[in-house]
Amino acid sequence: MLNHKNTRLLINFGPLKEGGGQNVALNFFQELERLDDPGFDPYFIVCKNTELHLRIKSSRWKNKMVVVSRNPYIRIWQELSSVRFFLKNNKIKTIYSYFGFGLFGVNVTQVIGSADSNLYFPEIDFWENEKIFEKAIRWLVDKYRIFGLKFAAGVIFENKAMYERAEQLFGIKKKVLILPSIDTPRINEEVQIKSHNNKPKVLLLCGWQRNKNILLIPKVAHKLRSLGVEVEFILTVDRDDSSCSREFFSLVERWDVADLINCIGQVKKSQLANLYKIADLVLLLSLLESFSNNIIESWLYDRPLVVADELWSRALCADAAYYVQRDKVDKIAEAIINIFTQQPVKELLIRNGKRELSKYPSISERFSQEILFIREFIK
Repeated sequence: MLNHKNTRLLINFGPLKEGGGQNVALNFFQELERLDDPGFDPYFIVCKNTELHLRIKSSRWKNKMVVVSRNPYIRIWQELSSVRFFLKNNKIKTIYSYFGFGLFGVNVTQVIGSADSNLYFPEIDFWENEKIFEKAIRWLVDKYRIFGLKFAAGVIFENKAMYERAEQLFGIKKKVLILPSIDTPRINEEVQIKSHNNKPKVLLLCGWQRNKNILLIPKVAHKLRSLGVEVEFILTVDRDDSSCSREFFSLVERWDVADLINCIGQVKKSQLANLYKIADLVLLLSLLESFSNNIIESWLYDRPLVVADELWSRALCADAAYYVQRDKVDKIAEAIINIFTQQPVKELLIRNGKRELSKYPSISERFSQEILFIREFIK
């Protein structure tokens, strides 16, 4: 065990405001709290008014944190100023940035988690649907992230394909593959879904993200109806003023499938078990993902998974998913019909999913793997 009095580690949760990234970080913090002596003296960067901020503020480390803005541009300025002062004042030489890279100077050692999948698949034009100005911003951000990868002392990956490509693309040698953990909510709540039919239900856990191919769903619903199969699509989005939302509902009207589309809005972590129980099939049509909780959740809750046939998904799912060409409406409809009408297909996917799920670590196992890697760099 390291002498924690002489080894200080700053854990950077600053970029994490909500969503899956924050949930994973909360699991890490929960495991850290359980240890009497983790082998180092932890300090924290947290984003203002997030769940992580509130948890650390009520912990034994409440006086060992620095709070940064939710605005990424202000946060970067704070990294260059107040956070650097915090580091110097507390004599901290090592940082674990949970996801992403921080501008903390050359006098510290930084270990980072990398989940920006588009960096590792340059053959895919991930930003092709963005406007010219937005593309320029995305290009600059990606260049900054690549700089961070090359500057980092060590990098943690969740996706095997990204892990394997890292050295070839960016010369990253000090790296480790740590799979996401299985996280079963302690509290289960019901999710209220207004549904007036007994149609089979296809679940898409997503926001208004074009990467998820959400705009194809109205046409898929129409195609299924034309084949005599009516399916209700449940999406975890709310109608809003975003361009993606407006385009989606325009397509719903165009294909006349409003009765087959059910947008229920965001659900809480505690409602996931009930939501998966309601669903009959999980659909994930992303162009790129570092990892998606939808995958291990569909395995955990015994739901067949239909996923885009891409390198990232093959690396994650093996034979525990039904692969489709993500832009082919006919193929997606065919996959859904096959699963709903052929019981052996459904049972095989569920059985294979259980097998793949057994390969993933528990929260405590993942935490131990992270700490083991980070300790190599603590000064």
